[in-house]
Amino acid sequence: MALTSASAFEYAPGVPGNPPPNAKPDKTFLLVADEADVVIDEGIVFRAFVFNGTSPGPLILVQEGDVVEIIVRNQGKYTHGLSIHAANTQTSKFVGNIAPGSEGRLVFKADFPGVYMYHCAPGGHGILTHTLAGMYGMVVVEPKSGSYLLERQLGREPDIKVYLVQHEVYLNGRDFFDGKAAYVMFNGKVFRYVGEPIQARPGDYVRFYFLNVGPSLTSSFHAVGGIWEYSYQGGNPSNVAVGLQTVTVGPTDSYVIEWRVPAEGNFLIVSHAFGTQAIKGAVGLVASSVNATRTPVVLPQGSSQKPDGKVKRVVAPFEPTSQEESRTFLPGERAVIQIVGNSF
Repeated sequence: MALTSASAFEYAPGVPGNPPPNAKPDKTFLLVADEADVVIDEGIVFRAFVFNGTSPGPLILVQEGDVVEIIVRNQGKYTHGLSIHAANTQTSKFVGNIAPGSEGRLVFKADFPGVYMYHCAPGGHGILTHTLAGMYGMVVVEPKSGSYLLERQLGREPDIKVYLVQHEVYLNGRDFFDGKAAYVMFNGKVFRYVGEPIQARPGDYVRFYFLNVGPSLTSSFHAVGGIWEYSYQGGNPSNVAVGLQTVTVGPTDSYVIEWRVPAEGNFLIVSHAFGTQAIKGAVGLVASSVNATRTPVVLPQGSSQKPDGKVKRVVAPFEPTSQEESRTFLPGERAVIQIVGNSF
């Protein structure tokens, strides 16, 4: 397996994000690109492209100022790659267009704190469609301690950290092209945190790291019975807003949100785009009670649950239309054939 070396590559001096000369990484991460069936609901299987076996892939968590090394290993049947939005440096030369059985290596300096997306980037139209196929995840660059206002005011870390990725699944390329999602979800499963509520106590300090990877829909993230005390666009402490009812988050945008649970009871967390997103799965619960055993951390990667023999539906956007969805044309009828959105 050949690694692409950055040793002979020229970087502009003084630009934040570029790796320092001969820098040794503070953090190293391995992303394994592959294809797999993932469970997104009871009996619903998504025939996905994945990092490390799940969709979304694993959390990449670093500190502001870290030198970060990412190794991408392609164990799949198709060419894959990586675009990492936390890197303000050349990436495609090193981790773009990685053939099956090959590896790529990227080194960068995490100079900008915030919440970022990473996704497959094999090049060309495949960048769109491999994102359609579920190949993405979250990067968090934590700022220096005490940078977020509520943490500074309370003098302590959050009681609960929730890393939340919103994303959608499409049945086929046509629906992807038209923006008609079949399912919209948090962290890999439809209505995941309705079935697995986030446990909290009244007064708990909760920090959400919220990322909308899309690939197409704009989220309106809201807590029923809650007002976000402090919201930081992009997750950067410099970009603060106070007292928001929702945060509006386009594809690949993000927020860090600080909130204290006001009382006992259930608090719905939801994309307030009810008809296009909430009804399709972008709903969860923070369940608050005095004696709750807190959920200290919610991680953003998808479920590792394997499909069983009770499969009711397979969502496979790159496969031919099912027999039930096929149409028969009679002699003399005009047929228009269009390949849309699902070339990978």
